[in-house]
Amino acid sequence: MNIVSEAACGPSLHKHIGCDIIDINPGAGVWSAKLHDMLKPRTHILLEPDTKQFGQLLEPLLSAPGSTYRLVPQSGLVWNHLEAVLSKEYLPHQTAWEREDPRLEERNDTLLIVANLGYYPRKNYRGFPSLAQMVMYQLIGAIKAQTLVQKYGRARMLIWMNDEERHHFVPKSINQRRKPAMEADLVCEEITEVASSTISSSARDREQSIDIRSLQATLRKMEDKGIKVPEGRESVALQTLKGAENTQQGSPVIEKTPATRKKTPRFAAERRFTHFTEEFEATFEILRSAWRLPDNDPSKIAKLAEYKERRKRWQEEADKTIKDSYQKPMLLNCESRITFNTPKSLLAWDRREMEPLRLDAKEFFPAKPMCLIDIQPKRLHPVLRKTNNYDILEYILTVFYVRWVQSVNEGLANLLPGAHEWLVKECPSLRDPLKGGNPDLDEMTVRCLTDEMFVEMVEAWARWPFRPSQFEILSIMGGATHDTGVGATYDQEDMYRSI
Repeated sequence: MNIVSEAACGPSLHKHIGCDIIDINPGAGVWSAKLHDMLKPRTHILLEPDTKQFGQLLEPLLSAPGSTYRLVPQSGLVWNHLEAVLSKEYLPHQTAWEREDPRLEERNDTLLIVANLGYYPRKNYRGFPSLAQMVMYQLIGAIKAQTLVQKYGRARMLIWMNDEERHHFVPKSINQRRKPAMEADLVCEEITEVASSTISSSARDREQSIDIRSLQATLRKMEDKGIKVPEGRESVALQTLKGAENTQQGSPVIEKTPATRKKTPRFAAERRFTHFTEEFEATFEILRSAWRLPDNDPSKIAKLAEYKERRKRWQEEADKTIKDSYQKPMLLNCESRITFNTPKSLLAWDRREMEPLRLDAKEFFPAKPMCLIDIQPKRLHPVLRKTNNYDILEYILTVFYVRWVQSVNEGLANLLPGAHEWLVKECPSLRDPLKGGNPDLDEMTVRCLTDEMFVEMVEAWARWPFRPSQFEILSIMGGATHDTGVGATYDQEDMYRSI
């Protein structure tokens, strides 16, 4: 899939002016030319394997006077080919740092990676739902391992992919927060949906009131920074908000009109349990307020007792009033409220600095919507810089996210014998409501765990006297561990036959 509209190419990237660009699958070159004109890179490498189809379209870029473009007729998605470009021959201004060099942790604004991972039709590839998800898994893994393009320091990546795949990496609800999103949170300072169709997934499962509060917070940030959405690029949510009169009624899908929603059984059910989600939120705030007090403060004991009584009464009333089939949606809404109202909202989507720009399918060929994801790596926590800890993290993530709706207690119990007791004792953030935790780990699902909690668990695991060896961990996982794909020898013809 290729960008064929110049109007779709306009993010602010001024800090990268004069940088080196590695451009994977540039296709027709519309996006490449726009970036090039804006950033005036000293080197612009085009990794385009299909020169038969796109060679003539790229020729004007290559033959322009003073051109800094360089065409490499290889696939940048085959890591052996990409590694060949990551050299002084192609990137004379870049320095690859040795493992453990502190300069690996520095942000490198002189290198920008852009890639087009949009393929139509989308097909499964090597156990992944799509080639894009496999490559994203490996690119995010490269941030952890500080390999591939990340061996030059923390390099920003701009990734185009099929529109429907954005929710795997920038989920809009707790229910969509699966392993790929959690892995991205651990290594990314920002992972942003820059542009897309802006149409929400059918699996949003979140109250409209939370979506509106999230949008309003984003609009305040934009106003403070003087950011205005170009005319015609307003997101669907922003267009809807402008015409909304009532911002309090809960609903899982913001695009539906009130008249449409009232005809659905779910809307009627939501009207009944909105009271319960609001009461749950208020009750949890009592717990948070108690947690802020010293342990020897008598008012803390009183608040904790009040919380337990209200929580028990809430559960009894909910069990009597809410049908079993609506218990899970109600509890999901409760989780959504709690995780949204933490000092640092759990979802990267709710921390966004601006609304995504709306793109139209006709701006691409074939005419299918795409999205642009902006990945900005962060400084890795010291425990994640140690290679042996990758396997520990991967093991915990894999066990937890096999069933992301399981409670934290269940997830911990599914680890090796003895790990549950050790991690609960050694990881206080799990039970700290001020940090997104819950004193009762049966009431918290693994999809609500924060990156801080996973880091704390890896640190605690490394201190565990009875921790298994790396070989034992790999054996338990069947040898399937974190793999950045470095050195992988995927056959290029096989890859393109598959997609």
